[in-house]
Amino acid sequence: MARQHQSQELMPRDGSQTGGGGRNRRVAMAMSHPTRIEILKSMNDPKRRLSPSLFAEEAGLPVEFCAYHFRKLAEAGCIALVDTTQRRGFTEHIYESLDSAYAWREEWSDLPKTLRHDVLKSVLGPGVHALGAAIDDRSFEAHDESHLSWNTIELDEPGWEAMSVILEQARDEVRRVRKEVRGRLADGRDSFLAYCLLTSFGSPQREGSLAGVGLDADFREPHPLRPTNDRLRERRRAARKGKPEREVMAKIMRHPTRVRILMAMNTPRRRMSPTTFAREAGVPVHHAAYHFGELEDTGCIVLVGTIQRRGVTEHVYEPKRTAIQWTDDWRLLGPAVKQTVLASVMRGGVEAIGAAVEAGTFEGRRGSHASLGTFRLDTPGWMEVAEIYDRTLVRLLRLDDEATSRIAAGASFFTASYFMASFEVSGRSRLPASTF
Repeated sequence: MARQHQSQELMPRDGSQTGGGGRNRRVAMAMSHPTRIEILKSMNDPKRRLSPSLFAEEAGLPVEFCAYHFRKLAEAGCIALVDTTQRRGFTEHIYESLDSAYAWREEWSDLPKTLRHDVLKSVLGPGVHALGAAIDDRSFEAHDESHLSWNTIELDEPGWEAMSVILEQARDEVRRVRKEVRGRLADGRDSFLAYCLLTSFGSPQREGSLAGVGLDADFREPHPLRPTNDRLRERRRAARKGKPEREVMAKIMRHPTRVRILMAMNTPRRRMSPTTFAREAGVPVHHAAYHFGELEDTGCIVLVGTIQRRGVTEHVYEPKRTAIQWTDDWRLLGPAVKQTVLASVMRGGVEAIGAAVEAGTFEGRRGSHASLGTFRLDTPGWMEVAEIYDRTLVRLLRLDDEATSRIAAGASFFTASYFMASFEVSGRSRLPASTF
């Protein structure tokens, strides 16, 4: 699945005929089960022939279960029977993959929404689970160069086209590194398994967008604190006076709800009330209001207006600080803060993907991109991949600023997201077959 375009289908990249809509559906159904994704991965990382019995032994699964999924992949034209071997009274069927990845082609939009949802979930889901596991057991931090970034932004058409080019160039660079590493590993060098993800997609429009409004001149300047009759809140304000910003922000970011609020208000930048956040996040309004107050007191958000709704005053805030603005000293932050921020970033990215899949916007724009896979890297290769991801993020952030300026000048816009991750995984985790 190297690329995804509007009105596309899954088919082998070897140019074989699709055989019409029936084959489109068969290939999509073959790719909609995680075990079949794992079979394809096992046959392509490294490239090798494989039988159901051998795969069952490696994966710890029943042979009959594996044989069924091998047959489904063969029926869809994803793999082909190339040999048989007689072993202890039974015939072992040996298969070979027809290609190392699958590409989206012409008939994707003709597949039922539920089937498209299953394919996307099956392909992206294992990687998301592996990322969550790496964050939970803190192995994500085993390498300082591990990467996790996600953002939802407003783009015009030139910005969207530029994003597609940026991610395709990053994918090609990772492919080059992978090829070079394969040559070095042939000499017996030490290596480890890494997972890489690059994806961009259209997202549903979010309430309260500030696109086209432009940034206030004092966007990052501190605002005077509003008076409060809450004695506990006043004490918390007093306790923060004179403390280093890093210490204050580290304490603020220890709570995942506050990280989620900042991310919700900056992806894309928009105005929001505690009531709106509570509705979107599924938390009590009083819980959201408390954390909005803490963020206001530390200068992360500012009150910009009030709305009277059914006798209740709804306070509307605007972001003054982005969720990542304070993380320049990431290596100096404590493990608890890192854990909270990483988990919140991952959750936000996963929710953005889920919302886009459910709304049908994930594959709704020409140029949507999805490159993902696991492969072995040595240390020089890992460092080079890290540099590729860092450069890509810088280019995406610059693209965001350029599009924001054009939108402020009157360009039409829509909402889009990107999600990027690279990290080490242990053993042969059940991750998608490589599509790089």
